[in-house]
Amino acid sequence: MMASSSSLPEPKNYFVGQYKQRYSFEQRQQRTEYMLKKYKNNPRYPICIEFESSFPEEYLKSLDGQQYIIPANFTMGTFILTLRKKLQNFPEKKAMFILVNNKMCRLNDTIEEIYHSFKETDGFLYFCICLESTFGSNF
Repeated sequence: MMASSSSLPEPKNYFVGQYKQRYSFEQRQQRTEYMLKKYKNNPRYPICIEFESSFPEEYLKSLDGQQYIIPANFTMGTFILTLRKKLQNFPEKKAMFILVNNKMCRLNDTIEEIYHSFKETDGFLYFCICLESTFGSNF
């Protein structure tokens, strides 16, 4: 007997632009206002991670979602290490780059600095995750 389509897990579609298509501006703004209010005594910032279209979906299976609340004092380097650990079977020889408004941030920039410089009007900071083969590997 086949399962109904409502009981099947939804595919993870974390690619660039999908989050904004799934949720209205008002919904996104309400989420960020709630998160910022909840953590106002222990600053954390709402981010949304999106992946370029060539990013292999097999790595995304272990992600919990697309939106995260990140401590203000996290550096971009710490965030990248944390994300690499969360991605399932992510190859060591792949370089990961995070773009914010089509710009790369320094690894020692804090989430707080990046958030205040690049947050969008809905209150989210959007990270675009890109891959590049390094060390001559062809993945």
